[in-house]
Amino acid sequence: MVLQRRNQEDLAARVAKACAQSPHGLTVRATRVDRVGPEVGLGEAILDDVTANISYQVSSRVDSCQVFEIMSAENGLFFLSVPWHGNVPMPHELYSIVLGRMPGGFFLVGMEGAVKWYWAWEASGHGTPRFVQALTALGPQAFPDTAPVMRLGDRTYPLKWGVQTLPVNAEKYVFAAQYAPTLLSANLGLDDYLDKRAAIHGAIAGLAPAEAVYADFRFPCVAADYALRLFPDMKSRTTTQASGERSAGARGLLEKGMYKQARYAADEALRAEPGNVELKRIRDEAAAAVQRMDELQRKAKLAVKGGDLELKPTHVMAKELLAKCAKA
Repeated sequence: MVLQRRNQEDLAARVAKACAQSPHGLTVRATRVDRVGPEVGLGEAILDDVTANISYQVSSRVDSCQVFEIMSAENGLFFLSVPWHGNVPMPHELYSIVLGRMPGGFFLVGMEGAVKWYWAWEASGHGTPRFVQALTALGPQAFPDTAPVMRLGDRTYPLKWGVQTLPVNAEKYVFAAQYAPTLLSANLGLDDYLDKRAAIHGAIAGLAPAEAVYADFRFPCVAADYALRLFPDMKSRTTTQASGERSAGARGLLEKGMYKQARYAADEALRAEPGNVELKRIRDEAAAAVQRMDELQRKAKLAVKGGDLELKPTHVMAKELLAKCAKA
């Protein structure tokens, strides 16, 4: 506990220094340390290391969270939140509420490609492809200046997300970014956060979104708790919107003849809304269609053996039989 407190004091000094040197005119307005669990001692930290080396599973428990309220002369208030596992800082977040219209939820997600790790934008909400294209076009200009992983000894913590931004109401949105603490000694990400936020805001605003489509956070984060405390009705709006999106998504798959995908989407959605009658109807209709297609595929295989149909993929033959049945 003493060493953690000393490390947190050192971090506070680095934050104050970074603010004093920032071209954005930053000042630390307040700072606090919230206890979020029992203290992580040296023994537990060593056990985590041993367990991680044997099982390759990393599970470091956060026992406190150091929060800085930072004021920018031009950009207003934003927050730096650094979780601690014993004496070690974990990936930290920067977040704020921004005035402007965010048309849906946009998430910069870390992807493991065949050759290398990369960032990719994902979205939640209707009519978002053109916004995703605009964000993708920004390239590295929108990527947090952070390593894709945090390394502590033999352990590696890959960052699953870099940015999460979504509306809290029709005129404001929350903007959060995640950074790996391997950069804490050289770069806290304060200036980078404001620069990336401005670039993304400009790309979205330039397309003049007509409405805000509510979405939920894709990944757990401190920013979500902060936004929900400020805007407690955000959850109900998100839940209502998400319900409509889930039903529309499953229905769209059903209408496209993607029956297995529709059944899966409806099943997944029913986990969140077990009493949703519309989703149950879509699931049952999709399940019946899957059963019908399976039977048609079985008949198609028999028809091929009998020479009644050309040798084709069975799903194509099933659709041909389905078309014949419809005409009959």
